Amino acid sequence: MTPSPAPAGSTRVLVAFASRHGGTRQIAATIASALRSVAPAGSRGMSTVLAPVELWPDPTRFDAVVLGSAVYGGRWLDQAVRWTEAWALALRGTAPGCSPAGWPRPPLSSLRRPPTSSG
Repeated sequence: MTPSPAPAGSTRVLVAFASRHGGTRQIAATIASALRSVAPAGSRGMSTVLAPVELWPDPTRFDAVVLGSAVYGGRWLDQAVRWTEAWALALRGTAPGCSPAGWPRPPLSSLRRPPTSSG
Protein backbone atom coordinates (compact mmCIF):
# COMPACT_ATOMS: atom_id res chain seq x y z
CA MET A 1 0.00 0.00 0.00
CA THR A 2 1.49 3.29 -1.10
CA PRO A 3 0.41 6.53 0.53
CA SER A 4 -0.87 9.22 -1.79
CA PRO A 5 1.50 12.15 -2.23
CA ALA A 6 1.43 14.31 0.88
CA PRO A 7 1.64 18.08 0.73
CA ALA A 8 5.21 19.31 1.28
CA GLY A 9 5.90 19.66 4.99
CA SER A 10 3.02 17.44 6.07
CA THR A 11 3.39 14.40 8.29
CA ARG A 12 2.31 11.11 6.71
CA VAL A 13 0.44 8.89 9.17
CA LEU A 14 -0.63 5.29 8.68
CA VAL A 15 -3.74 4.40 10.67
CA ALA A 16 -3.80 0.60 10.52
CA PHE A 17 -6.49 -1.51 12.14
CA ALA A 18 -7.81 -5.02 12.67
CA SER A 19 -11.57 -5.27 13.00
CA ARG A 20 -13.93 -8.22 13.12
CA HIS A 21 -17.32 -6.48 12.93
CA GLY A 22 -16.42 -2.93 11.87
CA GLY A 23 -16.29 -1.12 15.21
CA THR A 24 -12.52 -0.79 15.27
CA ARG A 25 -12.56 0.38 11.66
CA GLN A 26 -14.94 3.19 12.66
CA ILE A 27 -12.65 4.17 15.53
CA ALA A 28 -9.64 4.14 13.19
CA ALA A 29 -11.50 6.28 10.63
CA THR A 30 -12.34 8.80 13.36
CA ILE A 31 -8.69 8.93 14.44
CA ALA A 32 -7.53 9.38 10.83
CA SER A 33 -10.01 12.21 10.33
CA ALA A 34 -8.98 13.92 13.57
CA LEU A 35 -5.30 13.67 12.65
CA ARG A 36 -5.95 15.36 9.30
CA SER A 37 -7.34 18.37 11.18
CA VAL A 38 -4.22 18.69 13.37
CA ALA A 39 -1.40 20.95 12.20
CA PRO A 40 1.69 20.78 14.41
CA ALA A 41 3.65 24.02 14.61
CA GLY A 42 5.71 24.61 11.49
CA SER A 43 3.97 21.93 9.42
CA ARG A 44 1.26 21.74 6.82
CA GLY A 45 -0.81 19.28 8.82
CA MET A 46 -1.06 15.54 8.54
CA SER A 47 -2.04 13.31 5.66
CA THR A 48 -3.42 9.95 6.70
CA VAL A 49 -3.95 6.56 5.11
CA LEU A 50 -6.54 4.27 6.69
CA ALA A 51 -5.71 0.61 6.03
CA PRO A 52 -6.71 -2.78 7.41
CA VAL A 53 -3.70 -4.83 8.48
CA GLU A 54 -4.91 -7.63 6.17
CA LEU A 55 -3.66 -5.49 3.25
CA TRP A 56 -0.17 -5.49 4.83
CA PRO A 57 0.43 -1.71 4.66
CA ASP A 58 4.14 -0.84 4.71
CA PRO A 59 4.81 1.37 7.76
CA THR A 60 8.24 2.41 6.46
CA ARG A 61 6.53 4.70 3.95
CA PHE A 62 5.06 6.82 6.75
CA ASP A 63 6.34 9.24 9.36
CA ALA A 64 4.06 7.85 12.09
CA VAL A 65 1.87 4.80 12.67
CA VAL A 66 -1.28 4.34 14.73
CA LEU A 67 -2.42 0.75 15.17
CA GLY A 68 -5.73 -0.41 16.61
CA SER A 69 -7.21 -3.84 17.12
CA ALA A 70 -10.45 -5.25 18.36
CA VAL A 71 -10.01 -7.23 21.56
CA TYR A 72 -11.74 -10.52 22.23
CA GLY A 73 -11.11 -12.53 25.37
CA GLY A 74 -8.49 -9.97 26.40
CA ARG A 75 -6.43 -10.56 23.23
CA TRP A 76 -5.77 -8.63 20.04
CA LEU A 77 -6.99 -10.15 16.78
CA ASP A 78 -4.46 -12.54 15.25
CA GLN A 79 -4.04 -10.44 12.11
CA ALA A 80 -2.98 -7.40 14.21
CA VAL A 81 -0.47 -9.52 16.10
CA ARG A 82 0.92 -11.01 12.86
CA TRP A 83 1.25 -7.56 11.22
CA THR A 84 3.00 -6.16 14.30
CA GLU A 85 5.38 -9.12 14.47
CA ALA A 86 6.13 -8.89 10.74
CA TRP A 87 6.96 -5.18 10.95
CA ALA A 88 8.59 -5.26 14.39
CA LEU A 89 12.02 -4.14 13.14
CA ALA A 90 10.55 -1.29 11.11
CA LEU A 91 8.43 -0.17 14.07
CA ARG A 92 11.31 -0.44 16.56
CA GLY A 93 12.32 2.96 17.86
CA THR A 94 8.97 4.56 17.14
CA ALA A 95 6.86 5.90 19.95
CA PRO A 96 4.13 3.44 20.93
CA GLY A 97 0.80 4.42 19.48
CA CYS A 98 -1.15 1.20 19.85
CA SER A 99 -4.54 1.09 21.46
CA PRO A 100 -6.83 -1.90 21.62
CA ALA A 101 -10.51 -1.18 21.05
CA GLY A 102 -12.29 -2.93 23.86
CA TRP A 103 -12.27 -3.44 27.60
CA PRO A 104 -10.30 -4.30 29.59
CA ARG A 105 -7.09 -3.01 28.11
CA PRO A 106 -4.74 -5.98 27.96
CA PRO A 107 -1.12 -5.71 29.05
CA LEU A 108 1.37 -5.62 26.19
CA SER A 109 2.54 -9.09 27.16
CA SER A 110 -0.86 -10.44 26.10
CA LEU A 111 -0.15 -9.51 22.48
CA ARG A 112 2.00 -12.62 22.19
CA ARG A 113 0.37 -15.88 21.27
CA PRO A 114 0.23 -18.37 24.13
CA PRO A 115 2.57 -21.35 23.86
CA THR A 116 0.91 -24.42 22.42
CA SER A 117 0.66 -27.43 24.66
CA SER A 118 1.88 -30.72 23.31
CA GLY A 119 -0.34 -33.05 25.08
